[in-house]
Amino acid sequence: MMLTASDENSAGDKSEADKGRVAGRGLRIRVAQEAEEVVKILPLGREFHDKSIYSDITFSEDKCRRLFADAVSHPNRSAVLMAELHGRTLGFLYCSAGEYLFGEGTAMTTVHVFYVSDEVRGTLLVGRVGLGLIKAAELWSQHRGCKRLLVHDTASTVRDRRLYSILGKVGYEVLGLNVSKLLF
Repeated sequence: MMLTASDENSAGDKSEADKGRVAGRGLRIRVAQEAEEVVKILPLGREFHDKSIYSDITFSEDKCRRLFADAVSHPNRSAVLMAELHGRTLGFLYCSAGEYLFGEGTAMTTVHVFYVSDEVRGTLLVGRVGLGLIKAAELWSQHRGCKRLLVHDTASTVRDRRLYSILGKVGYEVLGLNVSKLLF
């Protein structure tokens, strides 16, 4: 899949990813533009939540709506990227731009949630949706001057390690380890 983007766009301009232009077979990857679009990702957000290490926490639709509205109203700081095919939302990615804690002038993007629906897992479409979201996040990041993209994974299980293999093939490396302990 090829994202159609112009290199002349500056970090302040709307990039092609922000406008939602993605080539190929009807799949569209775009940045959410309106707070009301949260209804399109709420079912997937709940699906993600139920599979994550945070499934013991009560899902909050209100919090999703607030974070979504914040991402839409501060598009240079955070984004919700949506993968759509024929009007159906098949996946989403929530990311934010920031700086490295111990250094100056090095912007980076952190992907907090990256999810492809169960509907397309196990099909060839899963790769197009997943890589489309990652490529759109890369483009969004580049237009904001971010030099690095970090993907945090809190929903994968051992059988979902395909994600690491796929991302490795497009230049990503596994860094560190996420660990968790429920304290009470």
